Amino acid sequence: MRTLWFALAAFFSLVALAGNWLSLAGWVSVLAIVLAGLFLLLGFYEQFKNRVEEPIALDGEQEATIRRMKAEGNTPLAVRQVQMWFRYASAEDAARVVRGL
Repeated sequence: MRTLWFALAAFFSLVALAGNWLSLAGWVSVLAIVLAGLFLLLGFYEQFKNRVEEPIALDGEQEATIRRMKAEGNTPLAVRQVQMWFRYASAEDAARVVRGL
C-alpha cells in the first residue's frame, strides 16, 4: 500500500508540473500539489506504522569495533555507528549500549 501512496504522490506532482507548463488553470496545479502532499503523508504514515523495532544486540565483531572506537576516544562516533547498524535505535539507546561495553 505504501508504494501505491508514493506512486500517487509522484503522479500528482507530475500533474502539477504539467499544469504549470501547459498553462492550465491555477487551481489545477494547486489541487494537484495538495493531493500529492496528502498521498506523500499517507505513504510516510504507512512506513512508520509498519516499522519493526529490533533489540540492540551486538555481535563479536561489532563489539570489537565499538571497543576500539571508545579506546581511541571516539565515543560519539561509536554511538552513531550503533545507530547505523540498528536502524531504529535512538541516540539514548545507542549511548546506553556503548557505555555498557
